[in-house]
Amino acid sequence: IGGESSIGETGAPAPSVGMTQTRRLGMNVRLGAEAASGVYVENDGGSGGAGTGFFVSGDGHVVTNAHDVKDAQTIVIMTSNGDLHKAELVQKDSTRDLAVLKVDGTGFAAARLGSSADVEVGDEVLAIGNALGLGDTPTVTTGIVSALDRSLQLMAGRLTKLIQTDAAINPGNSGGPLLN
Repeated sequence: IGGESSIGETGAPAPSVGMTQTRRLGMNVRLGAEAASGVYVENDGGSGGAGTGFFVSGDGHVVTNAHDVKDAQTIVIMTSNGDLHKAELVQKDSTRDLAVLKVDGTGFAAARLGSSADVEVGDEVLAIGNALGLGDTPTVTTGIVSALDRSLQLMAGRLTKLIQTDAAINPGNSGGPLLN
């Protein structure tokens, strides 16, 4: 099944069968999960609960959702190796539901950011998160981009320019990366 041809019973070359789409995606799932493993965000005040984030720089900057850190008194993140770090809120934008946190340290594995302008409906994606706030290992789900430029009306305001995916997103996954 590696793509090599062979001679069939009739003497004619047998059709070449390459790696299936599912298998190629399976390889990318492992690589994506390793390249941009999420961090678990715990908020002990305000909204409480847990969410997900990901490093965007090796010097400790983490992106998550603003609602994951809303009114937080203390923010703690846990990296994929189990280390706990106190995080400080650098900036948040509730109109985009984004927040940037900073932890002390260097050498963190950072995700390589792309441009949402390059995303197309039908693109394969991975969603990495902290489903249900379990926190001991990341969850990884796969899907496709279902639609672009979606809007969502929330009590706090309207979110626009959203990417819709059919990858499973559970409570606790918010703030995690959507990777292609």
